Amino acid sequence: MRIDDIALIVLASGLSRRFESGDKLMAPLQGLPLCAHIADTLGRGGFATRIAVYPSNTPARREVFHAAGFECVANVDPAAGQGASLALGAKAVSAETIKGVMVVLADMPFIGLRHCEALISSIGDAPVAVSVANGVQTPPVLFAGSTIERLGALSGDEGAKSVLRDLPFVAEIDLDPAAAFDIDTVADLVRAEAMMEAAA
Repeated sequence: MRIDDIALIVLASGLSRRFESGDKLMAPLQGLPLCAHIADTLGRGGFATRIAVYPSNTPARREVFHAAGFECVANVDPAAGQGASLALGAKAVSAETIKGVMVVLADMPFIGLRHCEALISSIGDAPVAVSVANGVQTPPVLFAGSTIERLGALSGDEGAKSVLRDLPFVAEIDLDPAAAFDIDTVADLVRAEAMMEAAA
């Protein structure tokens, strides 16, 4: 499997419930909206197609992903949960031409192309290759094409975990815990800013 066999799905439908100051994904991080970091980084990859699922009432999020070359799929009911959001993305994928689906969250600004490529290299005959940070499975997750129909049938808030539980084996790839950092609160955003400044 190669990167140009794979559809990238970025889930950007979260409701920012734990974020104390407006729209989390549009909050500034290093001068850019938070969601622009994953859009710009992975938008430069050679994925066969790039899909972003966003709430239909957040045109600013759509504009960020549209500018990075993503196909934007509107979610009219983001409160239905992450599983329903992922299903919308999976239904936008052409299962006839795509061999795999890479699922990434928009609030994880430190995910890089190198790690995505490691997932692709590792999947082999496994139905899924999943990232593991500090012993815990986490996005990004690469699903083989055989699972696309199941992803399209998801609902609720559990997301891909229900698919992972039902599979006999998965490939696991270590992800640096710093790269796995996701942003839920304003304090997390401040910490991410400090991490980026330290790395500069």
